[in-house]
Amino acid sequence: MNSIQVIALLPRLTSLHLTIPAGIYAGVENGFPSLTKLWLSGSTFDTRKFLAVARPKTLRDLFLHWKSTADQSPLADIAAITHLLSSFPLLRSLDINGEALSSLPTGLDEQQLWSIFEPLLELKRLERLSYNIPLPLSDQKTARIACAWPRLKELDLYESAGAQSSLESLVHFARHCPDLESLHYPIKARTISPSTIIAPTLSPHRLRVFGTEGETDVMNAPAVALSLYQIFPNITYARGAGDGWRMVQRILNAFIFLRKQNRSFEE
Repeated sequence: MNSIQVIALLPRLTSLHLTIPAGIYAGVENGFPSLTKLWLSGSTFDTRKFLAVARPKTLRDLFLHWKSTADQSPLADIAAITHLLSSFPLLRSLDINGEALSSLPTGLDEQQLWSIFEPLLELKRLERLSYNIPLPLSDQKTARIACAWPRLKELDLYESAGAQSSLESLVHFARHCPDLESLHYPIKARTISPSTIIAPTLSPHRLRVFGTEGETDVMNAPAVALSLYQIFPNITYARGAGDGWRMVQRILNAFIFLRKQNRSFEE
């Protein structure tokens, strides 16, 4: 019995940092009976094999760091991993990153990229997700994401592939994710009409931080700032690339100042 097999049998082990070389997943079938938090580092191939064999069903927090390998294409492994994760019913926090993702080929099929992500929508208890894989987004897909994760508190989608969601589509998060506090989401905000934004909820949403890596800049910073403020009245910080986003933040600062002034007068 090797060391990882011994660890897998520990009945009270709840947290584990593990780097997996090839073959280490052998002999850990149905192990880790109490594991709730796992940091897993290795190739996408070994990660897939380990999760398929170990299947720690008590897992709540999972951090995956994928190392690149010169002789393997990770796409099929990544798709298999997200499919496996969809059957982890208690998972509430998921972080997917690593240098293996930077070596993905360019020009990937949008449907293939979405099919990799889509199984994660089955994780109904998910509260936090950081997903650093190219993802084609649209307003319809944004609606699906928001509806799938009503417990969401933090969402970081850093990469965009193909079409992006509109700023107006963020209304879905305000309507369906009442606990969302931080949102990093690729959008297209170069052109926006604030008149298209409708107050999404009866009570102000609690989100405070918004970031995007969508278009490099915005053409109408006042409209973008007003739209964000209408959707998320408690927003305090918005970031993006370019001078336009810096102007958005300055306008939001003015809104925040006026809001505080109004509250002080009311008191």
